[in-house]
Amino acid sequence: MRMVSTPVLGGAALVTAPMLWQGLVTGERPLEPTLERYLMVVVGVWLALSVLEMLVGAAPRVSRDGADGDGGGGARPLDDGRPAGSTLG
Repeated sequence: MRMVSTPVLGGAALVTAPMLWQGLVTGERPLEPTLERYLMVVVGVWLALSVLEMLVGAAPRVSRDGADGDGGGGARPLDDGRPAGSTLG
């Protein structure tokens, strides 16, 4: 998993949302420690999601040309034995 990806940055933003709010919106906290904590949480979320991906496996990827690597040539239409052009009914 990439460190700069939507799940990592969004997850870190959710975890540090109260501190981000106080540091960026209300000004109750200094900006530097707020951003430092956010970056530390980004690293933690990245590690957690990388370990989860390693345990579960990456999501399957479908190539755009239809070849999926098994020699089958990608998805094929269902052959139910009817002649081409026939309709249900």
